[in-house]
Amino acid sequence: MSANRILHDVTFADYLTLDGWNYSSLKVVEKSLKHYRYALTAPRKDTAAFLLGRATDELVFTPPGKAPASLAVYPGARRAGKEWDAFEAANAGHVIVKENELATATAMRDAVWADPDARRLLDRGRAQATLQWTHAPTGALLKGRVDWLVLQGDPPAFVELKSTRHIEPDAYERDAENLLYRAQTGMYAAGVEALTGTWPEVYSIVVENIAPHDVVVYRVPDEILVDGWRTAEGWVRAVAEATRTGRWPGVNGGAGVREMKRAPWGMVGAEVDMSGIEGGT
Repeated sequence: MSANRILHDVTFADYLTLDGWNYSSLKVVEKSLKHYRYALTAPRKDTAAFLLGRATDELVFTPPGKAPASLAVYPGARRAGKEWDAFEAANAGHVIVKENELATATAMRDAVWADPDARRLLDRGRAQATLQWTHAPTGALLKGRVDWLVLQGDPPAFVELKSTRHIEPDAYERDAENLLYRAQTGMYAAGVEALTGTWPEVYSIVVENIAPHDVVVYRVPDEILVDGWRTAEGWVRAVAEATRTGRWPGVNGGAGVREMKRAPWGMVGAEVDMSGIEGGT
Protein backbone atom coordinates (compact mmCIF):
# COMPACT_ATOMS: atom_id res chain seq x y z
CA MET A 1 0.00 0.00 0.00
CA SER A 2 1.23 3.51 -0.82
CA ALA A 3 0.19 6.65 1.02
CA ASN A 4 1.64 10.14 1.33
CA ARG A 5 -0.37 12.16 3.80
CA ILE A 6 -0.54 14.08 7.07
CA LEU A 7 -3.34 12.94 9.38
CA HIS A 8 -4.73 14.68 12.46
CA ASP A 9 -6.91 13.45 15.32
CA VAL A 10 -5.53 9.91 15.09
CA THR A 11 -5.29 8.19 18.47
CA PHE A 12 -2.09 6.41 19.39
CA ALA A 13 -3.92 3.07 19.31
CA ASP A 14 -5.19 3.78 15.78
CA TYR A 15 -1.74 5.02 14.72
CA LEU A 16 -0.27 1.65 15.62
CA THR A 17 -2.68 -0.08 13.21
CA LEU A 18 -1.70 2.09 10.23
CA ASP A 19 0.54 0.62 7.55
CA GLY A 20 4.16 1.68 7.56
CA TRP A 21 7.52 1.06 9.19
CA ASN A 22 8.03 3.32 12.19
CA TYR A 23 11.02 4.48 14.18
CA SER A 24 10.18 2.51 17.33
CA SER A 25 10.38 -0.76 15.41
CA LEU A 26 13.19 0.20 13.02
CA LYS A 27 15.58 1.19 15.81
CA VAL A 28 15.79 -2.49 16.83
CA VAL A 29 17.76 -3.02 13.59
CA GLU A 30 20.63 -1.26 15.39
CA LYS A 31 20.93 -4.52 17.37
CA SER A 32 20.22 -6.90 14.50
CA LEU A 33 17.71 -7.75 11.80
CA LYS A 34 16.92 -10.95 13.66
CA HIS A 35 15.89 -8.95 16.72
CA TYR A 36 13.86 -6.58 14.56
CA ARG A 37 11.84 -9.40 13.00
CA TYR A 38 11.22 -10.93 16.43
CA ALA A 39 10.12 -7.56 17.89
CA LEU A 40 7.43 -7.20 15.23
CA THR A 41 5.45 -10.09 16.69
CA ALA A 42 6.64 -10.18 20.33
CA PRO A 43 4.13 -8.75 22.82
CA ARG A 44 5.24 -5.34 24.01
CA LYS A 45 5.28 -4.59 27.73
CA ASP A 46 4.95 -0.88 28.41
CA THR A 47 7.24 0.33 31.18
CA ALA A 48 6.19 2.80 33.86
CA ALA A 49 8.56 5.38 32.33
CA PHE A 50 6.94 4.91 28.90
CA LEU A 51 3.45 5.31 30.34
CA LEU A 52 4.47 8.43 32.26
CA GLY A 53 5.85 9.91 29.05
CA ARG A 54 2.68 9.06 27.13
CA ALA A 55 0.51 10.56 29.85
CA THR A 56 2.59 13.74 29.85
CA ASP A 57 2.24 13.97 26.06
CA GLU A 58 -1.52 13.66 26.31
CA LEU A 59 -1.74 16.32 29.04
CA VAL A 60 0.62 18.82 27.40
CA PHE A 61 -1.10 18.60 24.03
CA THR A 62 -4.69 18.70 25.26
CA PRO A 63 -6.23 22.20 25.37
CA PRO A 64 -6.28 23.70 28.89
CA GLY A 65 -9.42 22.90 30.83
CA LYS A 66 -10.06 19.63 29.00
CA ALA A 67 -9.26 16.13 30.23
CA PRO A 68 -7.52 13.85 27.71
CA ALA A 69 -10.04 11.26 26.54
CA SER A 70 -7.23 8.76 26.05
CA LEU A 71 -6.18 8.68 29.73
CA ALA A 72 -7.54 6.24 32.31
CA VAL A 73 -6.56 6.45 35.98
CA TYR A 74 -6.17 3.16 37.84
CA PRO A 75 -6.96 3.53 41.56
CA GLY A 76 -5.00 0.47 42.64
CA ALA A 77 -1.40 0.28 43.83
CA ARG A 78 -0.07 -2.48 41.56
CA ARG A 79 -0.49 -3.39 37.91
CA ALA A 80 -1.27 -6.98 38.79
CA GLY A 81 -4.12 -9.13 40.00
CA LYS A 82 -7.75 -9.60 38.98
CA GLU A 83 -8.75 -5.97 39.56
CA TRP A 84 -5.93 -4.76 37.32
CA ASP A 85 -6.73 -7.30 34.61
CA ALA A 86 -10.38 -6.21 34.57
CA PHE A 87 -9.49 -2.50 34.52
CA GLU A 88 -6.95 -3.00 31.72
CA ALA A 89 -9.48 -4.94 29.63
CA ALA A 90 -12.17 -2.29 30.18
CA ASN A 91 -9.79 0.50 29.13
CA ALA A 92 -8.13 -1.07 26.10
CA GLY A 93 -6.60 1.59 23.87
CA HIS A 94 -6.18 4.04 26.74
CA VAL A 95 -3.01 5.20 28.45
CA ILE A 96 -3.47 3.74 31.94
CA VAL A 97 -1.69 5.49 34.79
CA LYS A 98 -1.87 5.26 38.54
CA GLU A 99 -2.95 8.26 40.60
CA ASN A 100 0.60 9.18 41.65
CA GLU A 101 1.76 8.94 38.03
CA LEU A 102 -1.03 11.26 36.92
CA ALA A 103 0.06 13.75 39.57
CA THR A 104 3.62 13.65 38.25
CA ALA A 105 2.49 13.98 34.62
CA THR A 106 0.29 16.94 35.57
CA ALA A 107 3.20 18.68 37.29
CA MET A 108 5.34 18.10 34.18
CA ARG A 109 2.57 19.52 31.99
CA ASP A 110 2.35 22.61 34.18
CA ALA A 111 6.13 23.07 34.02
CA VAL A 112 6.15 22.90 30.22
CA TRP A 113 3.34 25.40 29.84
CA ALA A 114 4.98 27.74 32.38
CA ASP A 115 8.24 27.84 30.43
CA PRO A 116 8.23 30.87 28.08
CA ASP A 117 10.42 29.25 25.40
CA ALA A 118 8.27 26.12 25.31
CA ARG A 119 5.06 28.14 25.33
CA ARG A 120 6.17 30.18 22.31
CA LEU A 121 6.76 26.99 20.32
CA LEU A 122 3.24 25.79 21.13
CA ASP A 123 1.46 29.04 20.29
CA ARG A 124 0.51 27.70 16.85
CA GLY A 125 0.34 24.33 15.17
CA ARG A 126 -1.44 21.07 15.87
CA ALA A 127 -0.77 18.22 18.26
CA GLN A 128 0.24 14.65 17.51
CA ALA A 129 0.24 14.70 13.72
CA THR A 130 0.62 11.40 11.90
CA LEU A 131 2.90 11.25 8.85
CA GLN A 132 2.81 8.56 6.19
CA TRP A 133 5.20 8.73 3.28
CA THR A 134 6.97 6.54 0.74
CA HIS A 135 10.74 6.09 0.87
CA ALA A 136 11.46 6.52 -2.84
CA PRO A 137 14.68 4.43 -3.11
CA THR A 138 13.07 1.28 -1.65
CA GLY A 139 9.35 1.91 -2.08
CA ALA A 140 8.87 1.24 1.65
CA LEU A 141 5.93 2.95 3.36
CA LEU A 142 7.09 4.79 6.48
CA LYS A 143 5.15 6.46 9.26
CA GLY A 144 5.74 8.69 12.25
CA ARG A 145 3.78 10.58 14.88
CA VAL A 146 5.21 13.98 15.74
CA ASP A 147 4.19 15.62 18.97
CA TRP A 148 3.53 19.09 17.55
CA LEU A 149 3.53 20.11 13.88
CA VAL A 150 3.56 23.68 12.57
CA LEU A 151 2.83 24.00 8.86
CA GLN A 152 2.07 27.74 8.94
CA GLY A 153 5.31 29.48 8.08
CA ASP A 154 8.43 28.92 6.05
CA PRO A 155 10.00 26.55 6.81
CA PRO A 156 7.58 24.18 8.55
CA ALA A 157 8.57 23.01 12.02
CA PHE A 158 7.87 20.30 14.51
CA VAL A 159 8.41 19.89 18.23
CA GLU A 160 9.19 16.73 20.16
CA LEU A 161 8.53 16.44 23.89
CA LYS A 162 11.06 14.40 25.87
CA SER A 163 11.25 13.57 29.57
CA THR A 164 14.42 12.82 31.48
CA ARG A 165 15.91 12.36 34.93
CA HIS A 166 19.10 14.09 33.75
CA ILE A 167 18.15 17.62 32.75
CA GLU A 168 21.70 19.00 32.76
CA PRO A 169 22.62 19.64 29.09
CA ASP A 170 25.78 17.50 29.05
CA ALA A 171 23.97 14.58 30.69
CA TYR A 172 20.83 14.87 28.57
CA GLU A 173 22.75 15.22 25.31
CA ARG A 174 24.71 12.07 26.17
CA ASP A 175 21.49 10.19 26.91
CA ALA A 176 19.90 11.50 23.70
CA GLU A 177 22.81 10.16 21.68
CA ASN A 178 22.69 6.76 23.40
CA LEU A 179 18.91 6.54 22.88
CA LEU A 180 19.24 7.45 19.17
CA TYR A 181 16.92 10.45 19.38
CA ARG A 182 18.80 11.93 16.40
CA ALA A 183 17.57 9.04 14.26
CA GLN A 184 13.99 9.65 15.35
CA THR A 185 14.01 13.38 14.69
CA GLY A 186 15.99 12.89 11.47
CA MET A 187 13.45 10.36 10.20
CA TYR A 188 10.54 12.67 11.02
CA ALA A 189 12.32 15.59 9.36
CA ALA A 190 12.71 13.49 6.20
CA GLY A 191 9.00 12.67 6.40
CA VAL A 192 7.99 16.32 6.68
CA GLU A 193 10.22 17.17 3.73
CA ALA A 194 8.71 14.35 1.65
CA LEU A 195 5.19 15.61 2.41
CA THR A 196 5.72 19.37 2.21
CA GLY A 197 8.75 19.73 -0.08
CA THR A 198 10.66 21.66 2.60
CA TRP A 199 13.16 20.53 5.23
CA PRO A 200 11.74 21.59 8.63
CA GLU A 201 13.10 23.26 11.71
CA VAL A 202 13.06 20.91 14.70
CA TYR A 203 12.87 21.61 18.42
CA SER A 204 12.91 19.43 21.52
CA ILE A 205 11.18 20.41 24.74
CA VAL A 206 12.88 18.45 27.52
CA VAL A 207 11.17 18.24 30.92
CA GLU A 208 12.53 16.69 34.09
CA ASN A 209 10.41 13.76 35.29
CA ILE A 210 11.34 14.34 38.92
CA ALA A 211 10.79 17.49 40.98
CA PRO A 212 11.29 20.37 40.41
CA HIS A 213 10.43 19.40 36.78
CA ASP A 214 12.87 21.81 35.17
CA VAL A 215 12.54 22.47 31.41
CA VAL A 216 15.15 23.03 28.70
CA VAL A 217 14.28 23.79 25.07
CA TYR A 218 16.68 22.78 22.28
CA ARG A 219 16.80 23.61 18.60
CA VAL A 220 18.08 20.51 16.80
CA PRO A 221 20.63 21.60 14.16
CA ASP A 222 20.49 20.29 10.61
CA GLU A 223 23.74 18.36 10.91
CA ILE A 224 22.25 16.24 13.72
CA LEU A 225 19.02 15.71 11.74
CA VAL A 226 20.85 14.74 8.55
CA ASP A 227 23.12 12.34 10.41
CA GLY A 228 20.11 10.90 12.22
CA TRP A 229 18.22 10.33 8.97
CA ARG A 230 21.32 8.67 7.52
CA THR A 231 21.18 6.19 10.42
CA ALA A 232 17.42 5.61 10.14
CA GLU A 233 17.55 5.29 6.36
CA GLY A 234 20.22 2.62 6.80
CA TRP A 235 17.71 0.65 8.88
CA VAL A 236 15.04 1.09 6.19
CA ARG A 237 17.36 -0.17 3.47
CA ALA A 238 18.46 -3.11 5.62
CA VAL A 239 14.86 -4.18 6.31
CA ALA A 240 13.94 -3.76 2.64
CA GLU A 241 16.87 -5.98 1.60
CA ALA A 242 16.10 -8.57 4.29
CA THR A 243 12.46 -8.62 3.16
CA ARG A 244 13.61 -9.19 -0.43
CA THR A 245 16.12 -11.96 0.35
CA GLY A 246 14.46 -13.58 3.37
CA ARG A 247 17.75 -13.36 5.30
CA TRP A 248 17.54 -11.87 8.81
CA PRO A 249 21.00 -12.19 10.40
CA GLY A 250 21.65 -11.80 14.12
CA VAL A 251 24.29 -9.66 15.79
CA ASN A 252 27.16 -11.89 14.63
CA GLY A 253 26.05 -11.70 11.01
CA GLY A 254 27.49 -15.11 10.15
CA ALA A 255 31.02 -14.04 11.10
CA GLY A 256 31.79 -17.34 12.84
CA VAL A 257 33.57 -17.78 16.16
CA ARG A 258 34.86 -14.50 17.54
CA GLU A 259 38.01 -13.83 19.51
CA MET A 260 37.02 -12.28 22.84
CA LYS A 261 38.53 -8.89 23.64
CA ARG A 262 38.81 -7.18 26.95
CA ALA A 263 36.31 -4.35 27.41
CA PRO A 264 38.00 -0.93 27.29
CA TRP A 265 36.54 -0.04 30.67
CA GLY A 266 38.16 -3.07 32.36
CA MET A 267 40.32 -2.14 35.34
CA VAL A 268 43.81 -3.55 35.02
CA GLY A 269 44.94 -5.20 38.25
CA ALA A 270 41.60 -4.64 40.01
CA GLU A 271 40.10 -7.32 42.20
CA VAL A 272 37.02 -8.70 40.44
CA ASP A 273 33.84 -9.62 42.32
CA MET A 274 32.74 -13.02 40.93
CA SER A 275 29.76 -13.48 43.27
CA GLY A 276 27.21 -12.59 40.60
CA ILE A 277 28.69 -14.89 37.96
CA GLU A 278 27.63 -18.51 37.66
CA GLY A 279 30.32 -20.66 39.15
CA GLY A 280 31.65 -17.84 41.37
CA THR A 281 31.55 -17.84 45.12
